[in-house]
Amino acid sequence: MSELAGDAIAPGKIISYLTGFHGARDLTAQLVVRMQRGAQKVVLIDAGNCFHPYLFRRHGLTKGELYGALENILISRPFTIHQLRSVTDSGLKTVLAESASTSLLIPMLTSMFYDEDLRDDEALAVFRAILSNVVSVTKERSLATVVTAEPNAFFARRSEMLVGELEEVGKVMRWGGQSRASGT
Repeated sequence: MSELAGDAIAPGKIISYLTGFHGARDLTAQLVVRMQRGAQKVVLIDAGNCFHPYLFRRHGLTKGELYGALENILISRPFTIHQLRSVTDSGLKTVLAESASTSLLIPMLTSMFYDEDLRDDEALAVFRAILSNVVSVTKERSLATVVTAEPNAFFARRSEMLVGELEEVGKVMRWGGQSRASGT
């Protein structure tokens, strides 16, 4: 996975795309298809429940290729922010090592954090822990890591806070649009 929509996704780096649910589904399918062309294993942490394999056909996989592509995708689908943190705390390094994957996708990372029962301080602490784990494993294993995030108008303050955290660790782009910030 070296390029997407003109953006280089370098090993050891994180790039984030701001998008809505349908954009995240389409982007995830497009990224997985690109990675499958190299017969790579892909680790996908589906934070927003947006993995949709039927979209692969739209991005050039034949029906026969679809089954092979699905065999190369390792999916975790956490349902709470604490499950998401646990996945990045403990299992991620093991799965990456065993699969020899060089790619990590986390679609809709921010979506679980838009819960009115979740305090801002707790949301930020857990989000930072998750990002720290993702940054660490991305650098250690020289992964090409892509995260998608969904800005949320109802949780505007929290949304800005979370996107700001993403800006600290990498480049943030609007899907199909312009760069919001350039990070390291």
